[in-house]
Amino acid sequence: MNKTFKIGVARRDITPKIGTCLYGYRPNLVSDSIHDLLSVTAFYFSQGSTRALLISCDLCLIPNALNYRIRGIVSEATRIDADHIILHAIHTHTGPTLGGMAGWGDPDFEYIEAKLIPAVLEASRDACNNADEAKLCTLFGESLVGINRREMTRDFKIVLGQDPRGSFDPKMTVLCFADNNKKPLCNIIHYGCHPTASGAAHCIGRDWPGVMVDTMERETVSGVTTAFVNGPEGDVGPRLTNKKTTEDRDVRGAMEVGAVAAADAARIYAYPKIYSEPELKVSCKTVELPLKKRISMEEAQVGWAKYKDRKVNIAGAKGGYYKAVLDSYGNGYEEKEFFSYKQTIIALGEVVFISCPFELFSFIGLKTAEFSPFAHTLTLSNSNGSEAYFPSHDQICRGGYEIEVFLVRDVQPFTDDCDVRLIDQTVKHLEELYNKD
Repeated sequence: MNKTFKIGVARRDITPKIGTCLYGYRPNLVSDSIHDLLSVTAFYFSQGSTRALLISCDLCLIPNALNYRIRGIVSEATRIDADHIILHAIHTHTGPTLGGMAGWGDPDFEYIEAKLIPAVLEASRDACNNADEAKLCTLFGESLVGINRREMTRDFKIVLGQDPRGSFDPKMTVLCFADNNKKPLCNIIHYGCHPTASGAAHCIGRDWPGVMVDTMERETVSGVTTAFVNGPEGDVGPRLTNKKTTEDRDVRGAMEVGAVAAADAARIYAYPKIYSEPELKVSCKTVELPLKKRISMEEAQVGWAKYKDRKVNIAGAKGGYYKAVLDSYGNGYEEKEFFSYKQTIIALGEVVFISCPFELFSFIGLKTAEFSPFAHTLTLSNSNGSEAYFPSHDQICRGGYEIEVFLVRDVQPFTDDCDVRLIDQTVKHLEELYNKD
């Protein structure tokens, strides 16, 4: 049996029409221009009978049901097990609204059916059909593009800003794939930071990652496809000069931060390269995270009375949460002990991609990497689903925007120690895969 490692890459345009609603900080954020084009980039990996796909979309998020549906369509067309596919969204807030979460607007169903699904399918098929023998070089370095965004004010409130003492991971990883003659084939950049620098702007775009990716493709390796995958970014924002996490109605901040990211990626890419053939392994296991009991009907009634007329952002999410709890007491809802999801891990030698449907706080990614047997443990937020923020337990008592969203995610919130449970199960999964023959 041929055990040669192969990679295929393909890209398709997924830019929506001007006039589409964007996933910014309010549900009526309508696009009036296109700053830069959105794409889906599919990477196909094969070795012997093992096959996998990593698909990166320039979107904010892909909700659970849609993500599952798209992976099913791709699986049927490519004959790759859906559990061996990671479908990832880079989390740009100037992409089309797909989530439908209370407070953030309705999904763009026309865009999903006419543009997104066909493009993902075509890119995936093409990637599988143009695979070449390849080797991998893994490079990494420090980038200060991100900064912890949970700033504490003088009255000890947590706001979206910048906390230079807060947790964040400065590691930027650049995966370089080349053929047997060391001719570059494609690159993947991993880093954890919210693409929200232009989050309040009315233009369609990829935010700061777009500048980084375009620079790598245009100047560093001309014509070689490069894609970005976002790591644990739940509490990490771009290090803007205005000391905030977004620029109001402007793209200047995204361009500035993107230029820094591009310089960092190019610097890392310029390091001496040693290519080797990686061993491809793929695994999928169920993660179980414990849940709290739902609040009482009386508490839900009080909350619903307070938020029932609120429709925007976190206030709208709270209204949706209290209404869902009230409905649960009348529709026969049975309380659950755990929330379960499937965790897909793709290993390329000493590099692993871990799917995660949450916006993970950076501490969780750092600890997972610290305990992992693999040298380069790359957790991907907003992958194979979308379940909002997932904080480290030390931050829950501090409150703030991310915690408020976390607490109203569903009828039954997660227990406060869920980060410990997630890290433990993920590391066990990694250890099992690492030791697998």
